[in-house]
Amino acid sequence: MLNLLSGGLVLNGIPRARLFVYLGMAVFILFFYRYYQKKTAEEENLSIERRKKYVEENPSLSVEVKEAVLSGKLVKDMSVEELYASMGKPKRKKIISTEPVKSEVFIYTGLYVHVYEGKVRNWQEHKKLLGF
Repeated sequence: MLNLLSGGLVLNGIPRARLFVYLGMAVFILFFYRYYQKKTAEEENLSIERRKKYVEENPSLSVEVKEAVLSGKLVKDMSVEELYASMGKPKRKKIISTEPVKSEVFIYTGLYVHVYEGKVRNWQEHKKLLGF
């Protein structure tokens, strides 16, 4: 309830200054939520265009790999180049061993991809901790 008689604007017992803080916080959250939504939509559009371009430039790809790249998925035995085309660059890359063969783990958001001698061997999902 709005109370104007107590010498200041009070709404349901909340002082005016606190109302402005709450309003400012709400505007801030809505602004960055919309900004993030727009940014992720733009990134997804660029990702789709990148995948289509890669498939067009590489007509010798197998049907299975073409479908995986276009949908942003993984297929066993795809090359690192095809992995980049499908998933983009990883957030991190970890080299497990270098002798006698190269074994790497590509770390994406929510996914570990195990690469052995330049080919995807397997992958596993992982939980995001604090957004990483």
